[in-house]
Parts: sequence; C-alpha cells; structure tokens
Amino acid sequence: MKTNNCNEKGTTDCCCCIMRCPICFKCIRCPDCPECPECPDCPECPKCPDCPECPECPKCPDCPECPDCPKCPDCPDCPKCECPCVSKGQIIKNGGMEMFDGNVPTAWTAVGRVLRETARGRVHSGNSAVAIYNDAALSQIVPIEGGCFYELSFFGHGEGANVGLTATVTFLSADDSEVGLEIFVLHGDIPTSNRQFSFYNGITTRAPIGAIKAEIAFSVTSNGEQNLILDDVSFSVQ
Repeated sequence: MKTNNCNEKGTTDCCCCIMRCPICFKCIRCPDCPECPECPDCPECPKCPDCPECPECPKCPDCPECPDCPKCPDCPDCPKCECPCVSKGQIIKNGGMEMFDGNVPTAWTAVGRVLRETARGRVHSGNSAVAIYNDAALSQIVPIEGGCFYELSFFGHGEGANVGLTATVTFLSADDSEVGLEIFVLHGDIPTSNRQFSFYNGITTRAPIGAIKAEIAFSVTSNGEQNLILDDVSFSVQ
C-alpha cells in the first residue's frame, strides 16, 4: 500500500487517510502516516470542524468592529462577535436646548443660575439655547456601555470677555467613578461677537468595563452678569 501520495490533490489510495480536507485535499486526520500533516499544521485548510484533536478553532480572526471580541462563525466553540460599541445614535436628551421646564432645559439638572436664551444672535440653531452664569453648572446622566469610547461636542458663545468653561465626562459604575474627558476653555478664549459660536469636541478614554452611566457636566466661571451660551450638545459612541 502507498503512503507517499497522501498530499497530492485527488489522491484516494493512501493507506491511512480516513478523512480529507475538501479545500486542499490533504489528510486532516492521519495520526499514523508520516507523509500527512496534522490538522493545525495545514496552512491551506481554513477550518477543521471534524477533527477531534482540534477542540478549538485554529483560525479565529478578530472582529474588525470590536478588536477585543473573537469572531469565528464556522466554529461552534467560538461565539459570533456581538459588539457593544456600535453607535445607536444620539445618547444625550434635549441637546439642542429646545425644551425647558421654567429656565432649566428638560432632562438636564442645574445648580446655580441658568436661563433660557432666545434672543437673535445668541442661539446657535433652533429657537433657544441656555445661558449659564457664574459658578453655575448644568449636567445630565445618560446610560452607556462599558469598554467603549465616546465623543462629546457642543457650541459655545460668551456674553462678556471674562467667561470660562469646563466640560467634563465622568463614567459611573455601581460603586466607583472615573473622569473620562475634560475640556477647559479659559477666560477670553470664548468668542463674544454677536452670532459667533465656537465648536468644541473631545474623545473620552475607554469607559471602564463596569461603567453603566456617564455624567456630562458644564461649569462656568464669569464676572458679574457675564455668562456662557451653550447649544447643540452631542454625546455618542465614537
């Protein structure tokens, strides 16, 4: 009986070949035949679902949408990738500052003095924005998926030259918190000309795996009646 033709395509006269790879025609289970490579050593064979010596899939490419998640659709032992870090659109509510409960934007929490702003030239888009005065803050807590990156963006206008802003994203878990992003805008760096807004944005660090919420907060320091006009806030998966 022959054993030296086990690796030739179309060969059927190997004494020990009891199973062949349908792609490369090489033996994928020939433990007694020195001419036949074992399954993991066969570079041309894309999978070996019937090989009892290979309990794990030898080729499990990473899912391009989620580098930390294995994806091997042809291997029953490797679950398909289900990536949590896929954008579901806008996460924040009432980012356009169009709805208000009194002087506070709906879905937001205010500490200190904030007012609804509707004057022409002081709204970036829509019909209204929010004015945040000295030592006041505006925040919102939203649900998130841990392990993802997020992008925060917004438009700001200064009513006065001495207005400063700090925008913060803080990730919250059941028993801990971690700052993922801080954007500082110094006094004098926010545009004050009528109808002029600046666009600000930043990418967070990766949210902790255990994080379930994020707090987006804006705090303002200013002189006297000077204030920051905030509009069109966005927060989404990067």
